[in-house]
Amino acid sequence: MNHDRREEVYETIDRERAHQDSFWGKSASDGRPGHGERSIDEFATYVAGYSAELTRVCSKGPKKYAKLDIIRKIAALCVQCMEQHGMVDRT
Repeated sequence: MNHDRREEVYETIDRERAHQDSFWGKSASDGRPGHGERSIDEFATYVAGYSAELTRVCSKGPKKYAKLDIIRKIAALCVQCMEQHGMVDRT
């Protein structure tokens, strides 16, 4: 296992999370109650949408960077969902 690579991956996801926060904000400024959190169902919908986009890109040929761009977004959405709603640890 390459720990340097894992750290690089986590740093990239963290930068994507910062982008999400700047894009969505951390407040209820969009009219959402509370702190503007999204539901788990909303996150699942976002992930499903990006997964469908990934499938479309994969069907178009070897576009590695376009595929990895979408993977990064999905990973960060999953992280944000766990930040907002908690997580279940593998036991």
